[in-house]
This record gives sequence, structure tokens and C-alpha cells, in this order.
Amino acid sequence: MSRQMQIAILGGGICGQALAYALSTKGMSVRVFEQAASSQEIGAGIGLGANACLALERLGLLDSVVSKSDEGRLTLRSFEFVTGDTHELIYDYPTSETDFGLGMHRAALLDAITSILPPGVLTFNKRCISIVRDQDNIILGFADGTNYAADVLLGCDGIKSATREFLLSGSAKPVNTNYVAYRGLVPSQRLLDHGLLTADLSRPRMYCGQDKHLITFPVKGGSMTNIVAFAKRANVVPLERAVSSARNNWVETVELSTVQRDYEGWGTKVQAILQSIENPTKWTLHALDPPLSSFVSGRIALVGDAAHAMLPHLGAGAGQGLEDALLLTQLLTRPDVFVENVEFVLRAYDAIRVPRANAVLEGSARAGDIYEGRGPSGPTVNGIRQDLEGIWDPVWHGYDLEEAYQRAANMFLESIRSSPHDRT
Repeated sequence: MSRQMQIAILGGGICGQALAYALSTKGMSVRVFEQAASSQEIGAGIGLGANACLALERLGLLDSVVSKSDEGRLTLRSFEFVTGDTHELIYDYPTSETDFGLGMHRAALLDAITSILPPGVLTFNKRCISIVRDQDNIILGFADGTNYAADVLLGCDGIKSATREFLLSGSAKPVNTNYVAYRGLVPSQRLLDHGLLTADLSRPRMYCGQDKHLITFPVKGGSMTNIVAFAKRANVVPLERAVSSARNNWVETVELSTVQRDYEGWGTKVQAILQSIENPTKWTLHALDPPLSSFVSGRIALVGDAAHAMLPHLGAGAGQGLEDALLLTQLLTRPDVFVENVEFVLRAYDAIRVPRANAVLEGSARAGDIYEGRGPSGPTVNGIRQDLEGIWDPVWHGYDLEEAYQRAANMFLESIRSSPHDRT
């Protein structure tokens, strides 16, 4: 009889904890190692589309997440696009009954998972400094001098992934995309006091302009408004050489005047939105470019941003990580999966998830071009409108989670049948 498989997860963020919860509730032996001293997510809003909500449901997490969300229920995800200067309507994204989603704080999403994680699964203050593979185990070495031996390592450790550094010997580092994002979370009443209307704040809205776009969407039941203002830097640093050497400076507090200079000449509503932000933060946006051709090596797999960190222009990064977590859970908890054949499982995961996640990664970059008038139909209102049509459909509805699992399962079974080392 094969012994129980020991699964280690590096990274206790949203994807790491979601994966750990789903695996542990199905009887798997799993440990999560997080380098921070406690569960923490940047206090920004996050939007989860229909695909992400379906993945949460199948991971067994949706009820807990919905209970911690701003509305306490799933809502339709509609979006309105207007010009940044005159605020002319460009496009009102059509919705259907399947376009449900959630808007919430990142911290609340993480807490929804942490609060129901079984005791003993998650350990803090565990910074991984070495990963060693031998014939039988993957040995994780931590800064506190301890080690942990696992059969499978799942790297959920984000864009700055130590797991990816080990797998690829540092050859695939996140690069500066030449985008910055200014973020603020403000009371909606303050925006009303600055002259905006209730209709301006009741649903997600994007203000579009040349090389910039600004998003507002309601959180906390509409009492707060999340603001993200993007600005594209025109080849400030050649992309291939734009690897940040000061990673701790990816996020910094800036003066409001810095943000306002970037949006000089934009319309009155944009100026009022910016004026409402106290202590704005500037995020230098990074991504994996070019995308990875594989997320797996042996019994080690990358998950979420560690595998496919992307620009946020489709709001799809978290959803892709949850899709990763779901497929891994479905495969690893099969009764015919053992230590001896688990590499076949990870190869199947790789074959399914690489094309899907990388397509969304590339689509996210294209979406930014469209919002800012660099799409194939040009910068006019009609051109942007044409390019916006159906832009979220491939993310929300273009991927069948169950069909993806069936394809992966068939790949796994075929690998077993053709393997000379098949278990008996």
C-alpha cells in the first residue's frame, strides 16, 4: 500500500490557502508555509468574475467568501466605459444572468479562507531559503534553521516566487511593464461632496484616455469607492531590461499632486475623483513577460501569480489562480493518484493550465491597449467601443472547468497506461 502523500505549499496568500483548504477537507496531508508573521493582503478592492466564483464554489469556499463580501450575495458584474475628458459614454458592457461576481476587499477574501482552514495547516514566519530535490523527497529549508520533507511542492508564493527562482534558476523574473497604478480607497460620501453623482458611483466605471485609464467601483456595500488610476510610461525602461532591482519599492506612497499631473487636462469628474484620495499609493506594475512555457518540473508545480503574474486590466489574476487550485485539487484527490504516479498528474495540470492562463495573461495586456486607444480599431470612441465588445467573455465564459478536468484526467490515465512503471 502506498503511503499518504505529503504536500507542501509555499505561500499563504489567497491561492495557497484556497488550495490547502480544498485539499485538506478531502483528507490530503498538506502544510502551508508563509514567510509573513500573519495573514496579510494589501487593503485594496478585488473583483471576482463568474469563472472565479464557480471555482470558489467547487473548492468549497464560496459560502464563506460571500459571507465576508461587501454585499453578502453574488451580484451582476456590469461595467460602464466613458471618455476621460468629456465623460461621453463609450460602451455599456451588456450583462446576462450568468455574469455574476463579487466585489470585496482582498483582506476580507483571505480572511474568509483563513477562518475555516483546519488547525495546524498554516504556519507563519517560514521563509524558504532552499529547495533540494533528492530521489525520494523535496526538502524545504527555512531561515529559522528548520527543514520539511514533502512529496509534492506547490509554489503559491506570488510574483516574487522563490519556487520559480529554484525551478528556473532565476531565468524568469518579473519585469517592469512600464505601467504604474495609483490606488485609493475613499468614502463614497466624500466623492459626492466633491460633485459626483450617485449614478457615477453605483456601478463599476472606467474613464478611458490616451495612455491612461481610471477605474472606480463600489465596495463595502457602496459606502466606499475603490479607485485605481493607470498610467503607461512610454518606454521609460526597455521591457527586457526592466527587472526591478529594488523590489521593496514596487509600492510607495506619493503626493496627490503627482497623480494629478498625470491626469492634467482630464474632465471634471476625474479631477474630483483624484482630489478625494488621501495618501495615494503608487504601484509599479510587474508581470511575467514572456509567459512561462511550463509551470511544472517533476513533483514541483507553480500556481497563481508564481506561474502567470499578469497585468490587472481584465481583473482576472486571482480567478486564474483559483482555476489552478481547483484543477490541482480535482487531480491530486483522485483515488488512483499516489506518490509513484503524481508526476503524471502535474504534467496533466501543466498541459491544461499553461495555454489557458497564458491566454488570459496576454489578453490582459491587450485590454490595457484597448482602454487607452491602442487597440486594433484605433483611439476613436467608435473604435474603442468595437474593441471592447465581448472583451471579458473568454475569461468569464470561455473555459469549462469540468471539461478541463476531464481532459486532464484523460491525460493522466493515458500516461499511466503507457508508463513502463505502472503500479499494480
